[in-house]
Amino acid sequence: MIIIPVCPALVKSCSPVEAYRSSVKNWNEPCRHCGSSMCRDGSFNRLTPKEIGPFRVQQVRCSQGDKCPGDGPRKQSLIPSWVLPYQRHPVGVQEKVLQEVNDGECTVEDAAERARVEPKTVSRWLGRWRMTIKELQGRICRLLASTGELTYWVVDGTVRGCSASRKFFQQLQLLRRLRCPGFPGCCLVFLCWLWPRAFLPKGQTVLSRFPPEHLAAMM
Repeated sequence: MIIIPVCPALVKSCSPVEAYRSSVKNWNEPCRHCGSSMCRDGSFNRLTPKEIGPFRVQQVRCSQGDKCPGDGPRKQSLIPSWVLPYQRHPVGVQEKVLQEVNDGECTVEDAAERARVEPKTVSRWLGRWRMTIKELQGRICRLLASTGELTYWVVDGTVRGCSASRKFFQQLQLLRRLRCPGFPGCCLVFLCWLWPRAFLPKGQTVLSRFPPEHLAAMM
């Protein structure tokens, strides 16, 4: 699975599916194992997110075939950045729900009703999100410290009157603005780009393929 960036402006001006098709058409990243070109190799119909409707997911493979030294799957799916890997709802919906519940704007039940999902789905998102904060906040703080900007974020890991979740969102926004201006995606997409395994079920893998300039900016 390879996450490819989809322009947010194009998503708003036409549709998520059309924007994804445009991104697929212009995608030409080389194989990460041998540097050879990747070629199209079929597609499959994806039914989720239901808010967006069915769409065809493009699959690709290394043009070297069995000669490629890579040990992963030979065929990869190109996943649009407006949906997290193995998730059934748009990433924007998930991020909005997390912010509303953690900021105390609404209950789990109210957020679920607004997003038209089951309360247990929201609870699962919250559980995964809190675990992600616990595991990755220290790394985010270290990346922020390396910028030399706003060091109060990383002195003791706290901000008065600010929940851990809200602070983490603000840290991600700050890091994205300082190190990757123009990054094509929301905070959850940015986090998934930094650590692709952050939102994955155990045993699953995903490649995060965003424009090289964003990766270079973080080095």
